Amino acid sequence: MITEIKKSRKSLFLEKMRELATNDDLLLNNIDNLLMQFKNSSPVYCYYSVIENELNNLSFDGFILKINDLYKIFSDDHALKKQSEKFFGLDFTDKSFIMTKDEINSHFASNDKIRNYGVFSYYSFINDLNSILSGNYRTGIKDSVDLFFEAFAFKLGLKISCSKILKDHFLSRNKKIQDLDEAEIRLLAMKMGIFPIRNLTIKIFIDIDSAELTFEESQNTLKIGVLEIGVSKEMKPTPLLNAILTNDKEKINNRLKSQIAGMLKKSYKLYLTEEKTASSYLKGNGVHPLFVSEKSIANLGDLLEVKSYFKKAGESEMEKILRSIESYLRE
Repeated sequence: MITEIKKSRKSLFLEKMRELATNDDLLLNNIDNLLMQFKNSSPVYCYYSVIENELNNLSFDGFILKINDLYKIFSDDHALKKQSEKFFGLDFTDKSFIMTKDEINSHFASNDKIRNYGVFSYYSFINDLNSILSGNYRTGIKDSVDLFFEAFAFKLGLKISCSKILKDHFLSRNKKIQDLDEAEIRLLAMKMGIFPIRNLTIKIFIDIDSAELTFEESQNTLKIGVLEIGVSKEMKPTPLLNAILTNDKEKINNRLKSQIAGMLKKSYKLYLTEEKTASSYLKGNGVHPLFVSEKSIANLGDLLEVKSYFKKAGESEMEKILRSIESYLRE
């Protein structure tokens, strides 16, 4: 008599994951379904919340358009010229405005006021500019506004003579910086090296039972990786940002397929040998019950602990728990 061996939930999941990673048509269809969830999931994270807020609650197509609006400055000098003139009053691509290394070293060594003028905290930058526009900036410090813009020019790597252009331009705005303006100004400042690079990230999960991709983290999903959209320390766009900036749907989908397939293959290799203990799961150590071995359930101290494991892990673990108890009793 042939006895059918029932595959474990873990084995079934890994088979589906491997198929998804290696079947292009299946993966592309899955990615299409994933992107339909984009607006309701709001999956984009950025350390700079004002940038994150501009990019969530959008459809994926809307997200692509917004990324092109905001991030074109990292790949297109014409866009950088246009944005820098709009917000700072001068062209950042004009080399005649840029200080040489000798000028930077000389100015840094000889000008204590500018060197020590601490005005460029990420958190205070926009507030300081708005205070200048309202006439309330450091009113007790002589020449504080001039010093701000001299230090600003220096931080941007511009000749100090540019500080007057910056000052005149901002004062001519006669309105506060907010909403989209703030996101664009912060990205320009990041491009010029004033703020640390903080890229956009999107976490990708997979449902354990359906093997469908999702943006949602839950008890029934596992993270397979993170999509990164932004630039390197050398200000070079990441591969996904490069694809997005082409505004070519086929190139974007191919890049997504390539990166997500890579995540799936890497996760498959990791989860193939992944085995955790039931006690680690009960302690909340980031262990998923799918990877808890039957033997470790049998090794729990008593039935009350087994019951606690079942209550926490859920009905999907019942068969594994019963097999572990049976195995323990037959030893």
